[in-house]
Amino acid sequence: MKLLYCGQLWEGSTSLQRARAFSRRAGIKVLYLDVTSGVRDPSPSLMDRVRWKAGWPADALSENERLTEMARRERPDVVFVDNSKVITLSTLRLLVSQGVLPVYYSPDDMVAPHNLKYPFRRTLSNWAIIFTTKPVNVTELEALGAPEVVLVGNSFDADVHRPLNQAERDQSFETVDAVFIGAFEKSRCRQINALSAAGIRVAVYAASSGMVTTAWRRMLHHDDILKSGVNGRD
Repeated sequence: MKLLYCGQLWEGSTSLQRARAFSRRAGIKVLYLDVTSGVRDPSPSLMDRVRWKAGWPADALSENERLTEMARRERPDVVFVDNSKVITLSTLRLLVSQGVLPVYYSPDDMVAPHNLKYPFRRTLSNWAIIFTTKPVNVTELEALGAPEVVLVGNSFDADVHRPLNQAERDQSFETVDAVFIGAFEKSRCRQINALSAAGIRVAVYAASSGMVTTAWRRMLHHDDILKSGVNGRD
């Protein structure tokens, strides 16, 4: 089987880890379509931010054009789209007309207002399968028109997510009880603060600059440690 994997495939991304996991499966040839700009955290323009808030994110990196062109050239059996918010209905219909099975995967709560963008909502009935890690999303996505929604468990990459030996540990390893790595959300910060209030010291690896870091610094419990973001083996 030939599988075209469309996602953010920079080194250290979970999308790349999933794509490589497919490539290790016998009988699957993986084609990689990296829909990033080469910059891990590009700064969006004002218009990009406005469109995101309005629910119509811009296809700033020409994902639709690149996906349809690669599918036309490579003739995959499956297109596996990893968490894109900009794939359009016309793109999906073109893929289906070429005999391609379009599959969608997201580790996010796709029905949450900040994730349910109009391009994705318009395509819901045209994906052959939507994979979600959120149990509540199964019935929610079905109610919105998705023909088949499959719940998959959270996962890990055994090459990356493993116990560390003493030489690999950060200097602050012994000074904290738990680690959080990820983006800022108010609910997440409140949960971390609740741990801190209970006497559990947390190291937070977050964005290294900008408004996100400011939010962490403003809201994070004073006993916790705020560090620059890390990805992959780091």
